[in-house]
Amino acid sequence: MDCPLLKARQLKRSSMEENVKAAKQLSIKLLGRREHSVYEVRAYLVRRGFVDDVIEEVIQWLLSYDYLNDARFAEELIRYRITRSGHGPRKIRWELGQKGVDSHLATRLLDELYSSEEEERQAALAAESWSRRTTKPSDPARLSRYLAGRGFSHETVRRIINERRD
Repeated sequence: MDCPLLKARQLKRSSMEENVKAAKQLSIKLLGRREHSVYEVRAYLVRRGFVDDVIEEVIQWLLSYDYLNDARFAEELIRYRITRSGHGPRKIRWELGQKGVDSHLATRLLDELYSSEEEERQAALAAESWSRRTTKPSDPARLSRYLAGRGFSHETVRRIINERRD
């Protein structure tokens, strides 16, 4: 004689196992394209309709196999933003925060990877690029707003403005 309560538990367990398996497959597929933060993967799985228990199990599994690593993600994002987009450290720190990376980790990695000389060089490149595209390249207020919006520190912006005046 079959017990209906036992069958319901077995169904729930198999359904949970199937959901975990599906969530793992989707997560691996997502991480195969590029690195993601824990926050991004969790948000992705929520959008896909998985319940919290499944999401937590999958996140722990991904972390245990080092498929998911916020430090590696943050380092990759910082390197990319420095070399490709010319963003300053303030903008990169903000972006890392938006992607759920711990602020202490972001600060530590930015201090290691983004030297003041590199910030100066990136700001000079951004200023040069801006002056080629604008109709008023000699307007220091506009350049200052542009560089601040790109995430460069006030000191760096001031130095770039002063260098361009000389």
